[in-house]
Amino acid sequence: MDHSSHSESSVDLGSLWDVFTRREEYELRFRDRYNRFPFYMSRSREIFSPLVSQFLYDSGFRPDWPDGHDFAVCLTHDIDRIFTSFSDIAGRAARSLLKKEIMKSGVMSSLLF
Repeated sequence: MDHSSHSESSVDLGSLWDVFTRREEYELRFRDRYNRFPFYMSRSREIFSPLVSQFLYDSGFRPDWPDGHDFAVCLTHDIDRIFTSFSDIAGRAARSLLKKEIMKSGVMSSLLF
């Protein structure tokens, strides 16, 4: 891999890491009403530009895709909660029963028949 197009002085690797990890989203105390990081607070506002991927490509990195293909698909999931307690699940189920949401969704009829 040829790194001659970028030197440590021309690219701040720490800043690149901050972009890759979206560090600013974890440091900012202000959130919107849904507890999300607001886009307008972003330092770069380049959310549609693959800055880290472009740096790697410009540095000579070329991925080896499976079976010689030109690309690969990697499906991911955004997980907000890794573990939900039984009491949380039971509480949500009870609220759904009280609101009769389960009956509307057809879940109960599929379980009963």
